[in-house]
Amino acid sequence: MSTPIRKRIGYYKQQEAGAIDVNISEKDFSDESYVEYKQCIKIVFELQPIIMLHEATLRNYSELEASILSSEQKFKDKTLKNGSQYLLVTEGVTIIQRINNFLASASSFLSVSEVKLEKCYGKGSNEEKTWNQFRNEMHKDSFAYQFIYDLRNFSQHYQLPISTLKIKGSNLTTDDKDINTEIFISRDALLNSGFSWKKSVEDELEKQDESFDLSPLLREYMTIIHRLLDKYLEVNKTRFKEGVEYVTTLRNTLKIPNDTTPVIFLGDTATDKPVPEHTEQIPVELLHWILERYVKTNIA
Repeated sequence: MSTPIRKRIGYYKQQEAGAIDVNISEKDFSDESYVEYKQCIKIVFELQPIIMLHEATLRNYSELEASILSSEQKFKDKTLKNGSQYLLVTEGVTIIQRINNFLASASSFLSVSEVKLEKCYGKGSNEEKTWNQFRNEMHKDSFAYQFIYDLRNFSQHYQLPISTLKIKGSNLTTDDKDINTEIFISRDALLNSGFSWKKSVEDELEKQDESFDLSPLLREYMTIIHRLLDKYLEVNKTRFKEGVEYVTTLRNTLKIPNDTTPVIFLGDTATDKPVPEHTEQIPVELLHWILERYVKTNIA
């Protein structure tokens, strides 16, 4: 039977000139308390990857929007009469890349969220059923969700049929050019590709113009991703609140200052060392990072 590792709570504090002040509690942190601690903060590490995937999706969408604005600026600097075809192709490559990045990260967010809930709470749990029911209702009511979700699968096997970057402009002969870029996709290329679209998506695609604007659908899909994160945070609210309360109580009880990095020191202090060699950082900063997301969604 292995000997239990000694555990003590303490903290590091950055001093001026790069020095680090170390404080270690004289009282041991019992194995029972350590088990309770690990159980309470477990939710922090369960939520972290979901929020990171959402942030990645949002950044990819923001980069797509930035690419569109950038293309508009380039057309303002260079009128459509001079090299417009070359510029259209060049900008099209960047925009298709951004669309693919967005589709991939959004798909990953949805898949990992579902798997995480099942792993953390169990298949058929109230948390899993609540989030999946909300997701299914949004999917049922939104052509944008149905189409863009399937477009991710389509893009893995076929080239996205972006028919054109549609440029709308006025005052092109003056310095006050008004340029707008829109992303149009070919309906017929989607339907005749050989890809197995879901019946509901195929029926709706047939109602679209031969070339239709993709931008509003991408925008609606991003809004849905936001709402799904909000729901994910909501179903995890109780456990996260317990984690916040536990860490707050721990810091207050041990009088750990706010401007420090709290840690658990593992093992005894060697005779030639000022502190134990191994530590485990208490995830206070990560907890605050997640709490900011709860506050933004008005769930906290």
